[in-house]
Amino acid sequence: MVFIGIRVKKIDEFNYLLDNCLSVIQKTKIPCVIAGDINIDLIRYSSHNPTSDYVNNLLVNNFMPTIIMPTRITDLSETLVDHIYYSEGSNSKRDINIKSGNLWCDLIDHLPNYILIFNKYNKTKLNPRLVRIFSDSNIDKFKKAISEINWQQLYALDNVNLAYQ
Repeated sequence: MVFIGIRVKKIDEFNYLLDNCLSVIQKTKIPCVIAGDINIDLIRYSSHNPTSDYVNNLLVNNFMPTIIMPTRITDLSETLVDHIYYSEGSNSKRDINIKSGNLWCDLIDHLPNYILIFNKYNKTKLNPRLVRIFSDSNIDKFKKAISEINWQQLYALDNVNLAYQ
């Protein structure tokens, strides 16, 4: 795993440095993940040429964006400045599934991002639901399930450890 820290002020300069890195990575032909708080707003892709050049540079080098929803949200704006890209490399057997997204957190303005890479043929069953749905029917189901539990045995215990078990 390689971590590269680049701090530049102009997107054009960053694109130039990134292009050099991407061409080296592509020659290795191995899978690669690029992630970071890049501070280039992908929402501006169609209206800002340097942003378009940045995204096109990644796409030409077979890096696909996995985060496509806003990652920094304030009362006044939404931006997509935290990026995760994945390239499967030409040596890949193409037998993987990728799940990615943002975790909702109203305590901070940058949403935490994640990427999960699974073997398609893994015997483990994955739960496809990645979001808890707080619908009225789900809340009612939860309340019903809680109300059907016999709590009397728990209330009768004096030992906290036994109650926890």
